Amino acid sequence: MSIQTYDNNQAILWGEFVMSAYNSFDKKNLNPDPVDFPAGWDLVANLNVDATFAIFDEKEFIGYIVRSQADPTQVGIVFRGTDDIMDWIDDFEFAMVDCDLIPAGGRCEDGFYKMYKSLTAVDRKTGETLDLATYLIRFGNDVTYTVTGHSLGGALANLMTVVLASQKKKVQSYTFAAPMTGNHDFANTYNSLVPQNYRIYNQPDIVPKVPSGLLGYVQLGGGIEINSLLHPEIRKSIICYHSLATYLNVLSSGKYPLGSCSAGK
Repeated sequence: MSIQTYDNNQAILWGEFVMSAYNSFDKKNLNPDPVDFPAGWDLVANLNVDATFAIFDEKEFIGYIVRSQADPTQVGIVFRGTDDIMDWIDDFEFAMVDCDLIPAGGRCEDGFYKMYKSLTAVDRKTGETLDLATYLIRFGNDVTYTVTGHSLGGALANLMTVVLASQKKKVQSYTFAAPMTGNHDFANTYNSLVPQNYRIYNQPDIVPKVPSGLLGYVQLGGGIEINSLLHPEIRKSIICYHSLATYLNVLSSGKYPLGSCSAGK
């Protein structure tokens, strides 16, 4: 497989957007004010997901729709994951369903599929809530989407990206620690529709390796490997290998400290 080239500054920007979504999370608020929001962008809508599994006790804030102030044709769709990675891996059965979101979609993971189908957008100006597909219609055809997510949010980003691509929208994707989302047919369709797929994964992180290929899952193309094992300042643990702060520090973003994933802690 050829090595994917990418813009590291863009990777950092979209990773920082995801971190902002993590930091903005408020279990009691489906339309929170943004925290640590990157400059030069407007928050258009907050995204929510239904309580499909035990990891979500009720409907929760899951991310943003953002728009560039300098170039309004640039729109971002941002998905946070969950801090409880072992919990959601345990809660998911990793059964597959037909991926009828796109033509020739193959099969995708049932939990990711259900979560994607439940997504709604809350408009920041009006407070109006619409399902995400309906909300996106208002952007028309003259925008370029960047879809990003970490961990569980990376799976949602994969589904969102391929749906937009199948609709002939201009779209690129930056994901961090995204799990496998579907089978061989799904991956083939995705790879053919989304040439600008930047799937960043940390070599020792277990999440990009699940669900197992033994269950029929295939990871998407566009892989960009980083390796936190080469950074002695980062604690060696399953949680820290997966932490978005680890990813951002390896990518040389200086915005977020390692915190408990510092080797000195």
